[in-house]
Amino acid sequence: MRVEYDTRWLPGLTLVGSVQYTHHRYADQMNTDRLPAFTLFDVGARYATTLAGRPLTARLEVQNAGDRRYWNNGSEVGEPRTLTFSLSADF
Repeated sequence: MRVEYDTRWLPGLTLVGSVQYTHHRYADQMNTDRLPAFTLFDVGARYATTLAGRPLTARLEVQNAGDRRYWNNGSEVGEPRTLTFSLSADF
């Protein structure tokens, strides 16, 4: 589930949050190795404005904010807490 909230105190600023739940699953075809369930939380913000009359958007997000350790599949560990930043402009 992902939610967004447009702030009233700073026009153009949107707060973002998401939660992703993955139920336990099996890592092999015989269903003998079971991977535990896990929940991931992401938080972030987006700010939209104009620069020299052109739309500009900055995004900042923390993925896996709780730094949860999990198995992405039977042989791959999931990503740790990750900070991402992006800036986009229309020309």
